[in-house]
Amino acid sequence: MNLKIKLLKLSLVFGFLFFIGMQDAASKQIWSLTQTNKGLFGYRNVDWYQGSMDGTLGWVGNCSEPGLSRCKTPRGISNVLDPTDEAIVDALVEMAELRIGNGSRGGHETRTVQVQGESFTRVYRITWTATDIVRRPDEFRGDGQTISMAVDREDVGL
Repeated sequence: MNLKIKLLKLSLVFGFLFFIGMQDAASKQIWSLTQTNKGLFGYRNVDWYQGSMDGTLGWVGNCSEPGLSRCKTPRGISNVLDPTDEAIVDALVEMAELRIGNGSRGGHETRTVQVQGESFTRVYRITWTATDIVRRPDEFRGDGQTISMAVDREDVGL
């Protein structure tokens, strides 16, 4: 009897892992950002480009070293993110930045949106990690922190 229970548990674990794998296969990364060593007023190096992530075109950003520039996603290129994507990504990033500022060193959040005229639901998920701040930044030395964020989108109900 113990063998049957062990086999049942093992089958359930593999079934769960298969289900999770199928969920991940359906979601596509549409936005990612790495921020390193922010200065008192922002970053010196701000690099955004359109990249292919998981076969989907999206924004990829890298911001580093103390400087005067903000690290914000470029706007107005409709072939990368549509207005709904932009609005949800902005809201999720703002929420993650608040959580990181309040001490969170990792986490995720999900938003579900039904866009008028679409026969499916969009599910957005942001995941973030952050190291601790090493020092108080000034105009020459940054804070020593590294933050990584990524937003995935899954179209459910197709």
